[in-house]
Amino acid sequence: MNKTYKKHSNLLLFITDIYFSCKID
Repeated sequence: MNKTYKKHSNLLLFITDIYFSCKID
């Protein structure tokens, strides 16, 4: 469960990073 949560958290961070990068650009 903890591993899955960490994976999702990492994915969310990755998507958020791209989202803001596109917004700024």
